[in-house]
Amino acid sequence: MIEGITKHDFLNHSVAIKELLQEIQFVDQTKSNSIFEKIEKSFADYKDFSLFHFTDNRLSGAIFAQVINDFTEIGRTIKIAYMSVRKEYVGQGIAKDLLDYFISTAQHSFANIVLTCYEKNGRGIKFYTKFHFIPYTINKVPQHVIKDQGTENQHIDITFIRRYPLKDITIRPLRTSNIEFLKEMVYQSIYKEGKLFDREKILQQKEIARYYENWDSKKEIGFIVRYEDKDIGAIWCRKLPYYNQGYGYVDDNVPEMGLAVFYEYRGRGLGQLLMDHLFSRLKHNGETAVSLYVHNNNPAKRAYTRNGFLPVRREDNNLIMLKKL
Repeated sequence: MIEGITKHDFLNHSVAIKELLQEIQFVDQTKSNSIFEKIEKSFADYKDFSLFHFTDNRLSGAIFAQVINDFTEIGRTIKIAYMSVRKEYVGQGIAKDLLDYFISTAQHSFANIVLTCYEKNGRGIKFYTKFHFIPYTINKVPQHVIKDQGTENQHIDITFIRRYPLKDITIRPLRTSNIEFLKEMVYQSIYKEGKLFDREKILQQKEIARYYENWDSKKEIGFIVRYEDKDIGAIWCRKLPYYNQGYGYVDDNVPEMGLAVFYEYRGRGLGQLLMDHLFSRLKHNGETAVSLYVHNNNPAKRAYTRNGFLPVRREDNNLIMLKKL
């Protein structure tokens, strides 16, 4: 049985909670007492989303979570500060039940869930990965936290994040008047986070400019995704002829697709949303296929493969992929 936590419950189960906390790696009795006092002192920060799990009226597991206001992500973020299951109940699905319940509850109020896991805890990392937690990166560098610094238990925890789809998203056509935003999206589609590029110099290159020059929304198809009155991503396609072919050229009758979302909004299903809109419109217009160009190591390749894109040609470490509509 899973229940929310009141201050009365917290104090009433103080002994059991301290024992439960000691099941966490690197947490001894002294540290358990310290964690308990920390939670008690700021209980108002924990009470709304923390959970108890009871088995036969005995506390068998718990999640202590708090809202954090200084996390560098879009939307509100909640952190699972501590999660533990009594040793004798491990393997009975309690951790899964707790996390399932927590995730389903938090999605109504938050855009992100974060937690940390000991870098050598392979079992824990595998468990969180099943719940769609991924290492949190900044400039493609995984973020970590040094715990118990200066003690014999000093260790490194990896920070993980689960992002929820953003609410109040709107999709609108990419119009001729949006040429400057299209240029930015073309740049974002080739820009590598953490590397310095001369934006204007790149956009002026003939090989790049062909993707946005003379964009005509009466003849060409594209969509913009918008969040909180801000354009944050786009998808577009053009039929480029053989003599002016793009990187993903297949033939004159197959449009080549481009897709980009600003870095801080990625991982929330926006690319899929945009592709769904584009594919639907292309089918409606009688198109039978669409192509794209992607680096073989680009994580987006997995999403393209899931959507039916198959490699038709390879150039060095880049792929030209084709989807039949």
